[in-house]
Amino acid sequence: MLNYHLGRSDSIEDAVVKRMTEIDGTVEAGLFAEYVWSDRGNPRNRFILGTTALWDAGGESDGFRMRVNARYWHQVAPTMDLHIGGGLWYADSKYNNHYFGVTPANRGTSGLPLFNAGSGVNEYFLTLGGIMYFSRNWLGAAGLRISQIAGDPKDSPIVSQRGDKNQFIGGAGVAYMWR
Repeated sequence: MLNYHLGRSDSIEDAVVKRMTEIDGTVEAGLFAEYVWSDRGNPRNRFILGTTALWDAGGESDGFRMRVNARYWHQVAPTMDLHIGGGLWYADSKYNNHYFGVTPANRGTSGLPLFNAGSGVNEYFLTLGGIMYFSRNWLGAAGLRISQIAGDPKDSPIVSQRGDKNQFIGGAGVAYMWR
């Protein structure tokens, strides 16, 4: 798989972190695998275990990160499925220090204290979502991802002084399926 990893530009809202050296976006290359246990009577009810491993292929951090996650989908009505999931991200010290460290090379004029981030689990997350089937081909989906930055990245001044270890993201969309 290929993944584009956003960098850190001067469009950041925090005035202090904005004065740090920018981080360019990069391409990550990797592998993913999932195993699905489906209810034979209703395949919309399923439990999924997965893992993803990504290496920086663009030479930005030269780091590695890996996600382990589980998801459960359950049909709650003829036209609706709900989902709950969770997991964690692990990253090596190259990745964590590049994105969460404060070094003489990336500190810029931020005034943030120097900080070195080691390897380890750097995020735990929970996902909640649903799919509404409008017709055979049209569906709508919505979801929420709640995460907490953990390990050394949680203690980084970028997070502990200027950010928040708790992160939230939501989304919604409409899709058409060819069948």
